[in-house]
Amino acid sequence: GFISPEGHVSKDIYADMEIDVDGTLITTRHIRFFINEFNTKDVDFKKVRLNRNGSVLIQSDDGLITLPPYIYFAQNISEGIICAQNSSGLWGAITCSGKQIIPFEYITIQDFKEGRSFGMDRNGKLHLLSSDGKINKILESYTRATPFVHGYANIYQKQQCGLVDTAGEVILEPNYTYIRYSGIPNSYILIDDEKEGLFNVVTGTEITPRYKRIVSIENDYILAEIPVGTKVQIIDKE
Repeated sequence: GFISPEGHVSKDIYADMEIDVDGTLITTRHIRFFINEFNTKDVDFKKVRLNRNGSVLIQSDDGLITLPPYIYFAQNISEGIICAQNSSGLWGAITCSGKQIIPFEYITIQDFKEGRSFGMDRNGKLHLLSSDGKINKILESYTRATPFVHGYANIYQKQQCGLVDTAGEVILEPNYTYIRYSGIPNSYILIDDEKEGLFNVVTGTEITPRYKRIVSIENDYILAEIPVGTKVQIIDKE
């Protein structure tokens, strides 16, 4: 533990305590993370910077920000929002000024991307959260999700991947090993059994994974490599 020149005595148990040149404290804290759909947890060890009163400090563009005393660990600032864990091991989110916008009642929560985040509650239900603190939708039958990319996020059910939009509407059922953004607007690469296909979120056109690789996506056709050899096949987008 530590005692500050001002007389503050720490109440927590710390590991690997050191004092930085700026007078702040650096210690290691044990952070519990929800890691998969089977409700198991893992422990990670994270460095945490503290002020002389034991409050967590986090780096911003304008310098160090002091977080409320109940914060035990905090992620990086993302879109002006800090996802953090309290001393009970539950996660929520606050603004840089310390205002709580997501209550600390989740066993895991993602950094915000495109104004949205996913949190898993204590009953194992996945919540789609918005940056104004609202629960956009509870996705009960899904186990995890990835951050949004260009308006869509991967969502998982029994290790199978689908797509969901920012309103929480599932636009592609979880039938694939993985889905990634192609770099072309509205087009996502579908991956299953080491084969690739394509899905357009606007037209709903779906090419099931059967190609070794999607080489390029043009205006009216797709160039794909077939599984056998290195030949290239031209596919009409319809």
